Amino acid sequence: MHISTLMTILSTVAPIVVAECCGAGFCHKTTPNCFTPNACADGAWATPCCGRGKCNIFCCACDGGCHNPKLAKRLNIKGMERRTAELTDTEAFGQANVDGTGNLTLNQYIQYMGATNDDEVYVSWFNKHDKNGDGIITADEVRLE
Repeated sequence: MHISTLMTILSTVAPIVVAECCGAGFCHKTTPNCFTPNACADGAWATPCCGRGKCNIFCCACDGGCHNPKLAKRLNIKGMERRTAELTDTEAFGQANVDGTGNLTLNQYIQYMGATNDDEVYVSWFNKHDKNGDGIITADEVRLE
């Protein structure tokens, strides 16, 4: 096989490569009455994601990687392991969109992220991704531009 053929194949497959999910922040046990999960496993501030740069709505495929998700697993932070798995945007969207309609509701998103409906951080993050303001996220709204 010629190198040019191999490079062509790789360039077409590259966009579907699996991306790491950094997960969202959590309430550290030393923070009494914590209502906003804002800490990453390495102590960094969550935005609400624990990525070093922009992330998709599920806190996956973050520019610059994650703020040490392996530490979260070692510390056994509740709920973090599921969200630090490697998922593509499409896989994460499919898991969150439990009714399979292709329209992710706020309730589905909140449930997938392990948050509550009154969590201002996640409601705001959802609304930021809801580019057309229709109250749902579609596959083309998963990433902020």
